[in-house]
Amino acid sequence: MNFMEAPLSYLNALTEPFVVHEWMGWLVRPVASGNNRLFRITNADSDYAVKFCVRDDRDRANREFVALRLLQGYASPVVPRPIHLDLQSYGLSVVVTTWVNGTLAEYLQDDDAMWKALVAGHHAINQITAERAQQVGIPQYADSESIRTRVNKILQLGQDIPEVDRSSDLIRVLARLRQINWPEVAFNPCPCHGDTNIRNYLMTPDNGIVMLDWEYARVDDPVAHFATLLTHPIARLVTEARRRQFELFRRAVLSLMSKLSIWRCEMKTKYDFSKAVREKFYQPDTKFSFPITRLILYVRDMPKVAAFYELHFGFVRVDAGDDDLIYLHSPSHGCGLAILQAAKSQKAGQTLVKLVFQVDDVEAFKQKSAKNGLVFGATHAGPGYAFANAKDPAKNLIQVSSRKFNL
Repeated sequence: MNFMEAPLSYLNALTEPFVVHEWMGWLVRPVASGNNRLFRITNADSDYAVKFCVRDDRDRANREFVALRLLQGYASPVVPRPIHLDLQSYGLSVVVTTWVNGTLAEYLQDDDAMWKALVAGHHAINQITAERAQQVGIPQYADSESIRTRVNKILQLGQDIPEVDRSSDLIRVLARLRQINWPEVAFNPCPCHGDTNIRNYLMTPDNGIVMLDWEYARVDDPVAHFATLLTHPIARLVTEARRRQFELFRRAVLSLMSKLSIWRCEMKTKYDFSKAVREKFYQPDTKFSFPITRLILYVRDMPKVAAFYELHFGFVRVDAGDDDLIYLHSPSHGCGLAILQAAKSQKAGQTLVKLVFQVDDVEAFKQKSAKNGLVFGATHAGPGYAFANAKDPAKNLIQVSSRKFNL
């Protein structure tokens, strides 16, 4: 019997709703994770991330495990350490890694520490050869051999937008893509993450970067991979200075000077396209947009309030590097909650601000919450939506609502 068999069997048998609880000396904390089931389990000696992966042709758990095991000898500071893999014992395949403390990145910041960590982390990974990666079972990405293939996908995306909704900037970018005579160039493969979404990057307290969720790991072109990070739909706008820094990164990785101008052209056009789409559909009426990243709650009992939001709304406590602050991360990428000690002069609760959590089914959420000790008031109906109100332990007003705003 291996040392993970008992906790894995227990976690596999759990049914929703998943809540924070203790079992046999382990603190079990559910973590929101898309299609997978993810738990953080901690005892006196260990702190692990346990991921139950859906079974599909991507072979997710196995791909993540072999990628992390390969990277340990080359880039161990920027990836979690693989602990255990089980592909047969449960309905879902399971991969266990060390839990890494830090703060999930929400967008690309114009910050030297973040960019140095990003470039250093990717550079360390890109030292491994494609042959070595394929020997351990990491597949090669089929679309990596042709710039033309990538451009055609961008053009198709543009064609899918109704002509009446295309802005002048978008029309200009699509026209530029069609006019360029794209040459065929050599493919320079190496292991890559496979899902360069900025939310898969964890900022550590020492200004380092850890890359999470390697279930899409593949052999790909590092330049295209990094360009995808810069142009991801949720990425913030990248400054010209950062693009120049990326140019230096490309030179260090590729060494083929003849290829630089070609990739610069692809990255710039793809960046302009992404920017045009965001300006058209995400920021239609504003010149500048700055994200609300956290709400600060001043409370009397910090641990009690933190546990409340962890239990009922799935927030995850992360190391803030400050003993006077509890920071709760939202796995659904909404606002974080910073919980601070209230001064004696501050009154508990408030009536001018309300924390609203979006749910699909208000009644179902109320029933689930009631089982965990949170009772909401009556459900109110609006045109096409419903909502209900309650208070947290610090008497702050909270609401669950099914109302959605289409931007």
